[in-house]
Amino acid sequence: MFGLETEVLCRREVEWLEPVLTQWLRTNRDYLEEYDCEDALYSYNERASIGTLAGAIWKCNGLALEEYSATKGKGDDKSRGRVDLYFHYAGKEVVAEAKMDWIYLLNDKKKDYSDTFVESISKAGKDLERTIHNNEADYGMALSFFSTHSPPGVDVSKATDDFRNAVKKVFKAEGCDFYAWFRNTSGTPVTSERYQYDIAVLMGKVKKL
Repeated sequence: MFGLETEVLCRREVEWLEPVLTQWLRTNRDYLEEYDCEDALYSYNERASIGTLAGAIWKCNGLALEEYSATKGKGDDKSRGRVDLYFHYAGKEVVAEAKMDWIYLLNDKKKDYSDTFVESISKAGKDLERTIHNNEADYGMALSFFSTHSPPGVDVSKATDDFRNAVKKVFKAEGCDFYAWFRNTSGTPVTSERYQYDIAVLMGKVKKL
């Protein structure tokens, strides 16, 4: 994609998901182009990122329903709540729960980015376990969205390399099934008064039910 550095990696068992992930990258790109890099979908909250993914599913001729009421849990843990996403694509029905984290690329504490990835994926997985007890589907999906921010004009090339290496490390070590990498390289950074937002990642695990 012009002006972007992108990558999609899917394990063989979930290769059917690759067109959706590619469209997710295109949707983020289209938004950047429409607003001349003055705004980015991935710089907002979890709800906005889920909406972007849902939009990608619709563009791939799938069906998607976001934030709908449903029963979760079982036994004494059963309660009403909201499921982040249901979608039907490639003949498969999927329920998904998601988490989102914003990662500061110049963290003075030198925290390993991998720790944040693992924690986010774990939280999404726990939410998914409560969801799949009462919501029939072919697959359950734990999603983690990540968006980076850094001070405008500061060289974060080393931190960016560390961040991407951590994505690949966690993908292998945690048994993730896919990831999609998006980095704005157009030469026009996405900036606000305080931060620059040029990287987004979607990573997840898929469970056959």
